[in-house]
Amino acid sequence: MKKVWCWFDGIAGSIVCILGILLVVVPIDIRWMGFLALMFGMLYIFSVFQRKKVPAWKKANQIFRGLFIAGAVFILAFLGMMRLSTREYQETSEPRTVIVLGCKVRGEEPSMMLQNRLDAALMFLQEHEEYACIVSGGQGEGEAISEAEAMYRFLTENGIAAERIILEDQSVNTRQNLEYSAQKIREAGLPEDVVIVTDGFHQYRAQMYAQWAGLSAEGVDCYLRLDSAICYWLREIPGVIIAWLEQLF
Repeated sequence: MKKVWCWFDGIAGSIVCILGILLVVVPIDIRWMGFLALMFGMLYIFSVFQRKKVPAWKKANQIFRGLFIAGAVFILAFLGMMRLSTREYQETSEPRTVIVLGCKVRGEEPSMMLQNRLDAALMFLQEHEEYACIVSGGQGEGEAISEAEAMYRFLTENGIAAERIILEDQSVNTRQNLEYSAQKIREAGLPEDVVIVTDGFHQYRAQMYAQWAGLSAEGVDCYLRLDSAICYWLREIPGVIIAWLEQLF
């Protein structure tokens, strides 16, 4: 049994180190989590080799193991809840309004993540020519145009009629994306049953904000590279918890 736990600890510590490296390397704003994970993983592995030599490290090893198991259960349960609570788009004859959520624009060009959302939105709008679309996203630092304008240009240049698209170019976060889009929908008399096009990790929070804004939402996910997906899914956990707390208080 001791040998089994030894292998478990080594593998678990290695997994944490790999996640830490990913969180540090992938260019998102949670590198601090990566450094913490990397430090935890290295200490965890170190405790495996030291627990027979130093009694204090044996106790530390047990603590690291307990923290790893508790953390893994929490993360998997939380992510499972998010995914199972997300509604995927179901084909219907009822009218829908499409909302495409913005992301970083580099100058006047969509970032890779925004381009993935646009590719998914373009395909969906081509398949559902009766649906109107709201492109939602303001202008952030380093962006020459608003995210909404970048999305509008791409969609119209690729055959989506301009009259099908409404720009919402004032929002600066996901909550505002959905609140301001809901206002545009009501002003234009569009269906309040919406289809949100964004990344899979983003769907739970986006649909939650849509519900709080009085909309009924389903989702269409876009492609996201595996290493980025792992990091963004982990990053989304504190984002969801903060959203819950903001709604409560």
